[in-house]
Amino acid sequence: CGFRPTPVVPAPGAGAMAMLAFGLHAPIRTDTTEVTQRDMLFNFVRRPDLVNLFYAVDDRVMGGGSASALVHTNGCTAFAGRLNLANGGFASVRADCKGTWDLRETRGLRVRCRGDGRIYKLTARMTEALDGVTYSRDFLPGTGDGWSEIEVPWMQFIPSWRGRIVPGAEPLDASKVVSVGLMLSKWDDYCVPRKGVEDGPFRLEVQSIEAMRWA
Repeated sequence: CGFRPTPVVPAPGAGAMAMLAFGLHAPIRTDTTEVTQRDMLFNFVRRPDLVNLFYAVDDRVMGGGSASALVHTNGCTAFAGRLNLANGGFASVRADCKGTWDLRETRGLRVRCRGDGRIYKLTARMTEALDGVTYSRDFLPGTGDGWSEIEVPWMQFIPSWRGRIVPGAEPLDASKVVSVGLMLSKWDDYCVPRKGVEDGPFRLEVQSIEAMRWA
């Protein structure tokens, strides 16, 4: 309500070159007339029990100390936990959606959320393998009492694997998406260590995650 998320723009160097290679622009909130229908994948206001579909995939799989969960407490849903920068430096949750939704005619994801000043990521995957390519995009939601609506087109998701960009990866195909999720990481979109990231607790309040359809 009145908040416009700050675009996340890479600093000059390797990250900027990767941005040019993928033809990307920083995700911002837009009021578009192209969307005629909203597919609410997860409406946590009406269905707080949907948090049970999400499971954590933290850096503990590689010896790290981060921990996270999608929880619903005191009438609010939040992606919350503690980030540890050693041995990985990431925390994430995801929900499997294979066979659940038809995303073929969608153009991206929209998340309605409220942040804590940290930069988060939307994630999507086209493989059920735990150690497969993850497609992600940074976003910085507003803080305070209002809610931000973050829109990220499928074409802006960047493929990475084990902290490295995968230039030759197949473009993200909405018809093949098998999971979606949220992440907090010390690495930016271009697998460059993010400046100013600190160990400690985090909390991203989330009202909904939805698919955006073309007109």
